[in-house]
Amino acid sequence: MPIRRTRPANRIAVLLAAVSLAAAACSSSTDDASTDTTITLATTSTTTSSTTTTIPPTTTTTLPPAADAGIALPRAATYASVIFEVIGAEYSNDEPGTYLDDEPGVGEERYLYLGITADFEPDYPGKSEDFSVADFALILADGTAIPAEKVDFRGTILLSDEPQSSALAFPGGERDLTLAALTYDNAENEPMVLTLDGPVPEDPYPIAVDVDATADVEYEGGCANATGTVNVLDAEWDIDAGVDHERREIVKSGTTRTVVGERFVRIRLQSIASDGSCGGTVLTSDAFRLVVDGLPLGPENSVAELLKDGEGVELIWGFRVPIDADNVELEVGVVDGLVASIPIEKPNDLP
Repeated sequence: MPIRRTRPANRIAVLLAAVSLAAAACSSSTDDASTDTTITLATTSTTTSSTTTTIPPTTTTTLPPAADAGIALPRAATYASVIFEVIGAEYSNDEPGTYLDDEPGVGEERYLYLGITADFEPDYPGKSEDFSVADFALILADGTAIPAEKVDFRGTILLSDEPQSSALAFPGGERDLTLAALTYDNAENEPMVLTLDGPVPEDPYPIAVDVDATADVEYEGGCANATGTVNVLDAEWDIDAGVDHERREIVKSGTTRTVVGERFVRIRLQSIASDGSCGGTVLTSDAFRLVVDGLPLGPENSVAELLKDGEGVELIWGFRVPIDADNVELEVGVVDGLVASIPIEKPNDLP
């Protein structure tokens, strides 16, 4: 049963009734005198002062945790004989400037981060390649291009003797990556396309073609032309310059990636000296030309060899060829002597 509490006013009424009964009892016991008794009740008024404290509302922002981007990795592609491999992909609110730190800062904007590694192809003698982060982009299936942003404030990926690990940041939050690709395009050289979804296309390069031709030629001698022979063994078409017979870079300055609208062709051959003059037979690049639609082009690399009679050497020459060329021939021999012209097959549709 609930406890009922008596209000203060009722308590006063009860008290008054009790006092009246007491007075009546006294009056009945004394006949000669009557006594009037006045009871004054004092009431105490208590005022309680209350203090109101206003607590401002607390706003809590909950950022979503990092989430895997859901693409099958790793995936790789090659540019200038450098293998780029995407090894991780996640969405995160980590700030690009601190993404690679042990404790990165967190912001309101969400990014797609692609973790990448870069390394030269096995046994490639490259010393240095420099890639601008601004030339990387995420290409969506509808053709939308999202340029990469700097991570850790680095504007370039510099590759030297050691492999490099880095990341690329793409703003805009979570996106549909179906048939998306990572590209590197500096608007001068042939771009790299690294697919992030769907089948991984096979790299079509290098494209080998057979030649197998032998001819008599004249090389340079110490004091007169020197007779000899040339055996052309094979050729390779490529999008990167590659290496020569001594595993040296064919293109020694700048990027080894071909420019837009051209391809490299490497031609492997043997030169043999027969009858030298004034010390022997001298082999230099002057005796080797690629004639493309009637225009003679010199090789990208250079060689200087002194051969005794009967000696030979195997060489690889690299040439730049316009992709729309129709007729390609290798000329061997000094221009004022005996020259051999050997056709070099060019694939109809160079990718």
